[in-house]
Amino acid sequence: MRIAVSLLLNRCAFFAIAALGYLLAIIPRRRRYIVFLGHQGHYNGNAKYLFEAYLKEAEDGLEPIFVARNHADISEPLTQAHILHLRSSSSYFSFIAFLWKAKIMFVTTPGYDWKSRHLFAWRAKTILLSNGIPLKAPGQIAKHFGALKKQKYLSYWKDIDQLWVSSTFERYLASASLSVPIEKIKVNGAARQSQLSETATRQNRETARDKINAVLGQEYVGKRLVLLALTQRAYQEGNKATALDSLSKLDGYERSELVQFLEENNIGLIVRDHFLTNGQHEHELNSHCAYMGANVLPELNDVIAGIDVILTDYSGLYLDFVGQDIPIGLLRFPGDNFLEQRGLILPDEFLTAGMGVSTQEALFSLIKNTKIEADTRARRDMLQRLFFEVEPEACLQNNLSELRALIEG
Repeated sequence: MRIAVSLLLNRCAFFAIAALGYLLAIIPRRRRYIVFLGHQGHYNGNAKYLFEAYLKEAEDGLEPIFVARNHADISEPLTQAHILHLRSSSSYFSFIAFLWKAKIMFVTTPGYDWKSRHLFAWRAKTILLSNGIPLKAPGQIAKHFGALKKQKYLSYWKDIDQLWVSSTFERYLASASLSVPIEKIKVNGAARQSQLSETATRQNRETARDKINAVLGQEYVGKRLVLLALTQRAYQEGNKATALDSLSKLDGYERSELVQFLEENNIGLIVRDHFLTNGQHEHELNSHCAYMGANVLPELNDVIAGIDVILTDYSGLYLDFVGQDIPIGLLRFPGDNFLEQRGLILPDEFLTAGMGVSTQEALFSLIKNTKIEADTRARRDMLQRLFFEVEPEACLQNNLSELRALIEG
């Protein structure tokens, strides 16, 4: 009974807000804002980098506003002045006002704040900046939903005017999997790529290391840092298997041997669980292993230049770095039914490109090795060319050029 009443009240509130939104439509307004929404409400992703770049050069254009539901650690006063933190009732009213006066809106997570967008920003041009390249087969996630949830999921895309991607391959993939007209999808490159080129990585390494040390402590100074960041591995409610839980399923896994390996080789293992998993500090192995989730550091790209080895599984995270000389291991677990549940956009052998790791022994070898074999290098370069057509240095400028065209249009 209590659940039914709660649902009824929520539905009534939704329609009341909807009525208010459409009543506001008769009120004249001057649309003078560009509203940016990061991934899952964080100050992060492509929206963050495009926002900061536009803020530096904006003169008589539209005023940029970044809306953050979570804490944004910003030191620059100019940037901070343009960030709206949703922490109080008054800030939510400000959020609605910005949506109402928005001419352009950039979103990173289509399902986040979708009701507010539909109700108050329906006349704004809405641009979806992909948070990354999904490797899972299109449509697989929706088949696990009930009828109502599936209908809600499909409604997320209705207000998208443009989708910016990194390659022709991603363009056609997005159009087919999301039922988005192909003409709405543009190959502009991802704004985050400006931070992930090999040149930028070298330049930012010291700053990234300092930030890692500030987050994790001075005990990680001088260590070889290994990032363990896996994708969400199940749909079931309550399934909270962490990255370390998954790591323990490697063939030949022995916890004591892993701890000894980390200690003897002065290696720091940094664990970053998927945001839906919500791993906690109690999963630490020892002083050589630390948790750094989105609640600790929202923007991983700010510190990725300080990482020496990347470990993931079926996450598209590794694609951002296949063109660089950084060791990458794609974990494959014996008896894993992940491919049956989710599928992949391309054959697994093609996507692993010689980077597959299925045993603890192979894991140790990868972490210690600083060289990439020629065959693996060639296969990684092929992936780079397939998924990224725009040079990293040109991505941000392409985004800004398209944004200027939207402002003038």
